[in-house]
Amino acid sequence: MWYSARSRTVGTMIGHALESLQSWVHGLPVVLQVLAVFVIGVVPVLEGDVAAAVGIVAGVSWPATFLAGTAGTVLATVGG
Repeated sequence: MWYSARSRTVGTMIGHALESLQSWVHGLPVVLQVLAVFVIGVVPVLEGDVAAAVGIVAGVSWPATFLAGTAGTVLATVGG
């Protein structure tokens, strides 16, 4: 079945991409990891939901992701 083989290939490619992203993010200082999630949280269209998803998928710790995404959303709401 060509479909299932292709599906496995796409899944493997996505898995490798996520592993590469996570290892790149882990190479960054924690401050930059949290700052990136905060900046995503400040963007009104993205806000905390997307910031949290990106942070978790990228491998940032969930407490830091939650706090940074929330702070970004609050700043976007109150400041703008």
